[in-house]
Amino acid sequence: MIFVKHKNLALTLGIIVFSTLILLLSCKKINDYTQLGGDLIPEVDGINTFDTIIDIQAYNDTFSLANDTVRGSRSATQYIGHIENDPLFGKTDARVSLELKPGAYRYTFSGKPDSLHIDSIVLVLQYVETYGDTLAPQTFNVYEIGNEFRADSNYRIRDYAQTRLGLLGSRTVAPYLLNDSVRAYKDTTSNQLRIRLDDSFGERLLGYDTSAANGRIAAYVNDSTFKSYFKGFTIESTGGNGLVGINLQGANTKLAIYYKDDNGDAPTASWDTTVAYFTFNTNSNVSPPSWEMSSTTRRAWMTHASTQSTLLHTYTGSTRARGRQLPTRLKAD
Repeated sequence: MIFVKHKNLALTLGIIVFSTLILLLSCKKINDYTQLGGDLIPEVDGINTFDTIIDIQAYNDTFSLANDTVRGSRSATQYIGHIENDPLFGKTDARVSLELKPGAYRYTFSGKPDSLHIDSIVLVLQYVETYGDTLAPQTFNVYEIGNEFRADSNYRIRDYAQTRLGLLGSRTVAPYLLNDSVRAYKDTTSNQLRIRLDDSFGERLLGYDTSAANGRIAAYVNDSTFKSYFKGFTIESTGGNGLVGINLQGANTKLAIYYKDDNGDAPTASWDTTVAYFTFNTNSNVSPPSWEMSSTTRRAWMTHASTQSTLLHTYTGSTRARGRQLPTRLKAD
């Protein structure tokens, strides 16, 4: 019995010694790993921390045909709107073009094609934030576009122009109201920019089919066929003085098609209502902004690229393709 106790004690001591050695070998002072920029960082003792101010030399220049190579991302926040008088960036006009399509093909609506009737069709965009005036009402206009753009291609802002086929719908709203809860069909949600579109456009989508039987249009056979009949939307804004940010890949960005099934010419009161969603997924989007900066502070910086600036203008997003984020202003005194 005594032997067992001594054996357990020896085992315990061995574990303690081994653990202590591992701990000592693993621990290093913080400054052992402070190699990058070591001449800029104050000496540390592994316990106390310090801060410092680093002087930088900042220069600004404009993008040109040779160096405009920033690539956008569909996952970045996209902006729609108009700013008339920003003292640094002047006039800004931002718009978004995108595709919203069925999630799979061959696509069919629930019910017999000849028994379906449109109730309403709504373009829903997931709201993120507003840059600028949140109180001034803005009118958001949705157009159908006639020229194709592809998810596997890049488009320069200066080279891309949409062909607008017609106005599908519009809505006027002050951006601060986009946080409010909305009751839509069977759900209550918030942070949505909802723009009702013309019912005739909904009837058109509802009338497409997977075959040409009975004179119908077989648009839902595959993706390329659908794109030959509908190429996408462009959303623009007038009025106001701000840019509304949206998340194209959010769950609340979709085309909501509300429709009824007459159940074989049953009385209207008994018609069932349902909703189908066309979503963004990995579909294309292009978000080309434009600026007029001839009389702004920023233009003065850009004309003296070799002179140090007291303000540093950086981009957090794209100036080239698919999307963009707003410029970020950093003080560089």
